[in-house]
Amino acid sequence: MRRGTGNGAWLWLESRQPSNIYSSTLGSGAFGGALIHYEDSFTSGDSHLLDFNPATSGNFADATLQAGRTWSDPYSNLSLTVNSVSSSGMTVTVNYGAKTCIASEPLVTV
Repeated sequence: MRRGTGNGAWLWLESRQPSNIYSSTLGSGAFGGALIHYEDSFTSGDSHLLDFNPATSGNFADATLQAGRTWSDPYSNLSLTVNSVSSSGMTVTVNYGAKTCIASEPLVTV
């Protein structure tokens, strides 16, 4: 989804389930929410994993935005709520609020 309106940045949402040998090596924190990746024109097709639990070691296994939590992007008008995560999928509410008004000097032409 687009990261806010009127820009070229994107967010990619991912839900993982412990379904194979690799997944079983991850902690349980990797499975109860959404892994959210950020991409813009500077990342050149690569993405960056956002960490929604910065108080911990900051690894992949606990970076999820957990079910029941909402994140409001401080740089755009986007907010995401992870409603639920199960073995059959993930439900997310996406909201684009009003654009922020930026104060500037008025332009007058006579």
